[in-house]
Amino acid sequence: MDLERDNVRAAAAWALEHDVPLAYRLIGRAIRSWSMRGPMQEGKAWIEATLQKPVDGVAPGDLAMALRACSPFANHEEDLDVYVDRLMRSHVLFRETGQHGEAAMALSVTGTLHSWKGDEERCRELYRDALDLARESGNVGALSMCLNNAGYDHYTEGDMESAGRYFDELLPLLRLRDQHHDAFYLNSIG
Repeated sequence: MDLERDNVRAAAAWALEHDVPLAYRLIGRAIRSWSMRGPMQEGKAWIEATLQKPVDGVAPGDLAMALRACSPFANHEEDLDVYVDRLMRSHVLFRETGQHGEAAMALSVTGTLHSWKGDEERCRELYRDALDLARESGNVGALSMCLNNAGYDHYTEGDMESAGRYFDELLPLLRLRDQHHDAFYLNSIG
């Protein structure tokens, strides 16, 4: 993706002006590159420009992906309620389109934002719901993310016993995933 960044920029700029449904589809999927490799401000600008466009003709799954794509750009200093709203809207759309693993990930990230807001009760409720949905979906990536988020939250709260249970369930799943994700999750486990 890094090698094609200029092409993605050109395609996104064209789509924002001429084909808004394509812009939602493109940005909702390409934004991960910006969230992982930066520059973060550029990625945030692309997603915000896309979300300002009307959603007429945008497929529900593409809208859901774009709404969830904003989450890596949330930080403690911003109005997290905007991100919580977007993630909950994406969760609903993912469920309506049968993408339950994606819906679980949206719920899990929403839980993290509630933790940042200091609402641990809501955070844990969302993590439980996300884990149930991820398990039902059979989506190993979604389940891995949800277990990692719940485990890390318990770890940061000093509840090592609960954190250990989540991480113990996570470890076997790592064998099913690619090497890139292994390093990320193993770092959380410590």
